[in-house]
Amino acid sequence: MKIGFDLATMEWCKEARREPRRTYKRLALKQRNSEEISAGPRRRTRKGSAARRAELLELAVKAFAVKGLRRAVHADVAALTDVSIPTIFRYFPTREALVSAVLEAVAAFWYGGVIARLPEDPDQNPRVALYAIVVSLGEMFQRNPEFATLWLEWSSIGDEDYWCRYNEFIDRDIAAYRMLIQRGKANGYIASSLDATAAARLIVGQSLTVAAMLRNGMPTDEINAFIRFYIDAALGFSILTSS
Repeated sequence: MKIGFDLATMEWCKEARREPRRTYKRLALKQRNSEEISAGPRRRTRKGSAARRAELLELAVKAFAVKGLRRAVHADVAALTDVSIPTIFRYFPTREALVSAVLEAVAAFWYGGVIARLPEDPDQNPRVALYAIVVSLGEMFQRNPEFATLWLEWSSIGDEDYWCRYNEFIDRDIAAYRMLIQRGKANGYIASSLDATAAARLIVGQSLTVAAMLRNGMPTDEINAFIRFYIDAALGFSILTSS
């Protein structure tokens, strides 16, 4: 009779329950030894605290994108996985902690698409660099639409706590774009009379429109044309095209 003992679940199949106990021990030991010889030293499969938290945070981002920043709770995160609600509370003790973690994830996603992609070469044309950065950010949003959804909602919440965090988040982006534009002014790529802060604010603000266009499923070529249009406008280049 084929033995149906599963070492992963430690359960017998129905046909094998009648096997003598000594047979079970012998077969289990034989199988275990065989696995150890072929696979080498056994490794722990239990996830560490940081890995588990990261996994739950990824699910929290998805849950909040569906339910909304002001409505989603621990139970919504638990509903997307096989862990209990108390487990979610173990990693995020309060709703405020859960919301903070989600907002930090959205900010980190944005920073990864913008600040991490700023050119190291100070002589690079900022017009080209900014276009590449925003297009790349749009592609990231297409692959991870939940971040675009949360960013759009975050920007529209008037509650003081949310708004203060959003301003801190946006100010960092404006500073990064402003530095890039100032380089372009110093290198002669951009007119010296351009207000770098105003241009940076315009580029960051119109990125919200890009997120909305992506969420609405607009064609990629149309979105990229809009990105080029508003970057050129922000940097003082002609946006007139011949018909």
